[in-house]
Amino acid sequence: MTDTYKIYDALRKCKIWRGRIFLLFLIFIFAAKQGASQNFHTTKARYTRVMENEWESICLPFNVDIRSNDDFTLYKFHLVDGDKAIFEPYPVGTVVLAGTPCLIHKEGSLHLSIVRDDTDVHPIETNDYHIGAWAMKGTYGKKTVNDNNSFYVSRNYVCRKQDGSSLTVKPFNAWLECEYPQSSDAKMLQISILENGTLSVHGITSDNISDYGIYNIVGHRTQSLRKGINIIVSDKGAKKIFIK
Repeated sequence: MTDTYKIYDALRKCKIWRGRIFLLFLIFIFAAKQGASQNFHTTKARYTRVMENEWESICLPFNVDIRSNDDFTLYKFHLVDGDKAIFEPYPVGTVVLAGTPCLIHKEGSLHLSIVRDDTDVHPIETNDYHIGAWAMKGTYGKKTVNDNNSFYVSRNYVCRKQDGSSLTVKPFNAWLECEYPQSSDAKMLQISILENGTLSVHGITSDNISDYGIYNIVGHRTQSLRKGINIIVSDKGAKKIFIK
């Protein structure tokens, strides 16, 4: 039983002034619906999620000021360069406006909780982030995207549906979209982070020694270095090598 129905049920059982109380209830519901369609200020906003991976997308309906003690990092979309989707971290002190689609990274516990006091809430519209032919888009509700040029965040990659099926975006998530048709070879983009002028690739990471080795651009393990892009995973992390 929802809270709204509990209120209605309690009012329905009243024998005195039932009609007037019900009328007030209808006015209350109408006002609540009207208020939900407008921006407003709140003393506390909270969003929680159990993340499935360290890297995911996010789009929140309230402003988030970036703090030095945050246990998560928000990234803005920078550009797509070849096989890389490049993102930049929001620096401390920046305010990420409500409705802004972001990439989020969280290490350790994947129980995410973002709480902000005295912040603005924008419950309806999201803000698309356009860079050239690409755009990062967000949604507050469950959304089905039928465009084959759309990419979603999966583990350490930004992937595209290959079976022709539609893409279902979860509430408070985001996706990348290109205005030009993508070739059948464009299956995934590596998440790359641009920070202080340095570009790091987060396509393959592992703490398991059995996973150390050489991988191709789509994450398949190979026995030796081959022409093109190779990703070498070792105890020092993952690095990218290009062989002509």
